[in-house]
Amino acid sequence: MGRMPTPAISLTLPTLGVTPGGTDASSWGALINAALTLLATKFRLQLIETRAPSGVQTTTFGDVTPLAGDTDGIYVVVAKGKSAAAGDGNGYIKPNGALTNVTTQFLQGAGGSANANNGAQISFVTRQGGTFTLFAIIWATSGGRRAWVALAGADNAAGAATDVVATYGVWNDTATVLTTLALDGGAAAAWGAGSTVSLYRLGT
Repeated sequence: MGRMPTPAISLTLPTLGVTPGGTDASSWGALINAALTLLATKFRLQLIETRAPSGVQTTTFGDVTPLAGDTDGIYVVVAKGKSAAAGDGNGYIKPNGALTNVTTQFLQGAGGSANANNGAQISFVTRQGGTFTLFAIIWATSGGRRAWVALAGADNAAGAATDVVATYGVWNDTATVLTTLALDGGAAAAWGAGSTVSLYRLGT
């Protein structure tokens, strides 16, 4: 018997307001949408929640209805933020709302210079008056180290691209069930009006 055909998957992807080839950080959205299209084609990508944080430093999935990391397995985060902060910020992915037992290795291109760090726990950056994007895949099942890979970018108030960040993060708590996922922009009001964040679960 031949292989059964794979059923078609219908998925509406978030519109990030991106024109591919643009010069600002939001042009990363073209790459993010392409990655989402691939994931939707090969896997079952299911939207859990889309939110529009405004005037806050941190937005937390699972703060109303707890997440079920052991059941969901893998999470995908897609975000476009508009900073209303009075300064720049380093952004963090916080499993269960904390950086306890979290380590990251990140590579950052900023202002034409390269930077690497494995002790600051950073996963993305925000710039005063600018926009920023984040695309992350997070392995959520307990019983071993949880890890994530993230790609992020930012621009400044003038619309000039300033940063690109690639991160590998590890949560070394192997036992605690993941029930919340916080995205901390690193500065008050880093998530300003016009920000949008979506959380998906990825199954096979």
